[in-house]
Amino acid sequence: MKPHISVVIPTYNEEKFLPKLLESLKVQTYKGPYEVIVVDNNSTDKTSEIAQSMGARVIKEKKQGYAHACNAGFYGAKADIIARADADYVLPKTWLQTVADSFEKRPDIVAVGGPLYPLESYWWENFLYYPATVGWMYLLKFLQRGFLFPNIAVRKSAFEKIGGFDTTRTFGEDQELCFQLKKVGKVEYNLNMYIYTSMRRMTDIGMMKLVFGYSIANQIALWRGKEVKFGTGPARVAPNKPITISNPWMFLLPLPTLILVLLVVTSYLLATPKEMLPSVLLQILAK
Repeated sequence: MKPHISVVIPTYNEEKFLPKLLESLKVQTYKGPYEVIVVDNNSTDKTSEIAQSMGARVIKEKKQGYAHACNAGFYGAKADIIARADADYVLPKTWLQTVADSFEKRPDIVAVGGPLYPLESYWWENFLYYPATVGWMYLLKFLQRGFLFPNIAVRKSAFEKIGGFDTTRTFGEDQELCFQLKKVGKVEYNLNMYIYTSMRRMTDIGMMKLVFGYSIANQIALWRGKEVKFGTGPARVAPNKPITISNPWMFLLPLPTLILVLLVVTSYLLATPKEMLPSVLLQILAK
């Protein structure tokens, strides 16, 4: 039977994180047929063996890079709807059902995406993380800079129409995909299509560089056509924090205030000449 949804997981040496994701896919409430594709992008560990042992179809992609791996999985997918997940995600049980419902209820959309919430965190930290995640996405949408990012599902016909992921990029591949998809149809940001992702990159480079470097400085560099410098390499060490999987709505109360703060800060960074920025911020952006 042809699957209704294909889940594509690009990987490179993900033996430590991949099992949690595949386990979360096994307990989905969605009852329709779906397939799981793990794209092995030249892993030297047991990523492929783990994927096969847990029932996933493995595709090997020799061209190194995130965009190459995603393209291999998307073009190799059998379903008309393709959902993508990173290897360090854990999915709520309703994720696939939310994907299916989004396209069934909105036949006019070509793609849908949702928030990425932290997998490892203390509960009180989530009052910052959750609103920041959603606020950042709506800010990018407001600025017309794209907003779907890695937690995304697309119609395969639309994906093929735009020519897939841009393999010349080393950062912002998902954002560029969103730009191109908006040219051929409507895209939707659905707060119910959330996932939990490891905070391993924050462990790798620290919170300040994650916020002001990886998130803000890299985005501004893309907008200005400059080189992206912050934290683009693989991160493999998970934070030594409890895994917190909670209903996200209780943590989104500060969201309106945070959206306003993000608008002010981003407008300031875009409008202020480099030599007039605070020295502390300049030091972060210079590294």
